[in-house]
Amino acid sequence: MLSHKNILGLFLFAFSISCLLVASCVSKNEAPAPSSMEQPTSSNPQISKDFSADEETAQAVLDTARLALQAGGFETALSKARSIRSRYPKALNAREDAILLIDSIEILEAASRVARMDATGQTETDEATAIERAKAADKVAFFQEKLARDIAARKNH
Repeated sequence: MLSHKNILGLFLFAFSISCLLVASCVSKNEAPAPSSMEQPTSSNPQISKDFSADEETAQAVLDTARLALQAGGFETALSKARSIRSRYPKALNAREDAILLIDSIEILEAASRVARMDATGQTETDEATAIERAKAADKVAFFQEKLARDIAARKNH
């Protein structure tokens, strides 16, 4: 029979998966309706082409990060998603997608750690493990709130 901690761990893990799906399913093809207040990014077609090329390449890197995450490679996925900022500074949509992906990776990694600790049953007998579990659970809660804020603030550029 599952204890309350195990049920909570499984719930957090399931919630994290759903957050990841929301964050990673941001449509790359949807273009926002132009606002009368928006200024064109450039009248030079070459600059616009450069921005588009950076965006496509950065989105490909994000796809690779998502595949790494699906394979359980938290560190690889984080590394690839974090590299978007420095490698593709003009890819604004990809950078915002990377933020959402990073939040999701952090949630999944911490929730996975909580679930593993709950499965061992050591949190009930080992104080150090209980403290580590509490920190991981706090990390899950923090990144869930951050992900919700980042999704609400996300824009297409």
